[in-house]
Amino acid sequence: MLVIKNVTKKYKNNFELIIPKLELESNRIYALLGKNGAGKSTTIKVMLGIEKKDSGSIKMGEEDLFENRNKIGYVPDEPMLIEKLTGREQLQYVSYIYDIDDNDISAGCDGNNKTSEYIKMFELEDRMDKRIEEYSKGMKQKISIMSSMIHNPDILILDEPFTGLDPVSIINMKEWMRKFVKKENKMIIFSSHDLDVVNDICTDAIFLKKGKIVAIEENNEKRTFTEMFKDYLMEN
Repeated sequence: MLVIKNVTKKYKNNFELIIPKLELESNRIYALLGKNGAGKSTTIKVMLGIEKKDSGSIKMGEEDLFENRNKIGYVPDEPMLIEKLTGREQLQYVSYIYDIDDNDISAGCDGNNKTSEYIKMFELEDRMDKRIEEYSKGMKQKISIMSSMIHNPDILILDEPFTGLDPVSIINMKEWMRKFVKKENKMIIFSSHDLDVVNDICTDAIFLKKGKIVAIEENNEKRTFTEMFKDYLMEN
């Protein structure tokens, strides 16, 4: 379980993130929902320690989440890649950081481990040896996502992960996310403006408004997350 308690972060523009208590469980896909400026990306960055919180605790089990960072996968809203490398070299570099055997990456896409699965899922078999600087925005996003998953994290945190992906990759990514959570006892947290995707795959939604959580709702048959968004976050 991931527990966020009494977390605050104040900025010079008077925006303040306030999370009194939030408990997130494995086997769940959580969406962070809100209008622009609501605090979605800020919440993610504070959780990861990219932005230093002013107070509070963020724990995975009994330990601080930052101490468990090798168990976390992160996809930022803009891909952060070494563009002079090829896609394959980028994954090899990430594998080195996490002390993972990269033989399967070096050999191509015919192996049996998860990296081969991801290369095929994103249809990059013929592009892995091209430099990232030659990639389209969507291809860069695919490499960014693969880099976050290569070490099989327990928690996957994604900031607008579907941006730039083609329809086939979106379908494959959604199916993979469902399997990742259900079969491997994992947790996914992601921000999105695409309410259709959220309705389709999320078990829970966290609604943010001006830096504060206004509601946490489970997926149910009575109301869609789109309807909840209108109720909680749109002005009457």
